[in-house]
Amino acid sequence: MPAWNAHLARVWGIKFLMKANPLLRQLKGFTPSPPGLEQRILRRIPELLVLGLAAITAPTLLIRVLPYSGSIQEWQSAIAMIDIVAIAFGVFYITMLFTLGLGAFIVKLMKGPAYVADAYPLIDSDQPK
Repeated sequence: MPAWNAHLARVWGIKFLMKANPLLRQLKGFTPSPPGLEQRILRRIPELLVLGLAAITAPTLLIRVLPYSGSIQEWQSAIAMIDIVAIAFGVFYITMLFTLGLGAFIVKLMKGPAYVADAYPLIDSDQPK
């Protein structure tokens, strides 16, 4: 039984399911592809999230701390504009990282082990019968 199946069996108590269901058996002789760029992306996403959000929120914090020479209305409108732009960039950045992470996770799943269900021939294949 593969390591992650054994882990699931211990944690969730589904050992009977692993033995009863032939779809969850790995294909013999299949070697998973080695990790590539997707693994590096998945490892860097938390760091990129923290650093990117810190860079996006820095202008909103700086405008409140640094002295401003002008009327209060101009200062408040500048704060509001910077806040709106920072929120827009933050939403875009989080969405971009989520999409990048989802793509890397899908590639990681595709590089994983093949299962017996993957070995069935297609009914509508171009090969003669």
